[in-house]
Amino acid sequence: MILQIWRTEVQTGRATDYEHFAMTRSLPMFRRQSGCRGVLLAEHSGERIAITLWEDQEAVARLEESADYLQTVRALLDSGILQGDQATRVYGAAAGFLDPQMPLIGSPTSQLLRPEDDSVQ
Repeated sequence: MILQIWRTEVQTGRATDYEHFAMTRSLPMFRRQSGCRGVLLAEHSGERIAITLWEDQEAVARLEESADYLQTVRALLDSGILQGDQATRVYGAAAGFLDPQMPLIGSPTSQLLRPEDDSVQ
């Protein structure tokens, strides 16, 4: 498995625009990519990251050549939502696990559990 981590910053006052773009354009685009095994979007202050999981390096290479991906990136860059430079790093997974029973983050019925929660086993 390959992990790709993309980092950016969002213009002050544009966080809602970024979230809308992510939900309506980015996430559907990633779902259409062959070899994509998952996407996590995270935030801290004005910083945002997208962690994408890929079955292999060939899947990452296909993404980078995908017209769908390139159009989505261009639309985001042209939107004026981002500020500063963006950075992407690709890593080979060394160890870990993914829990297929975990609720979808961001779904109306999901509840994020923190390690200190009694409900975490």
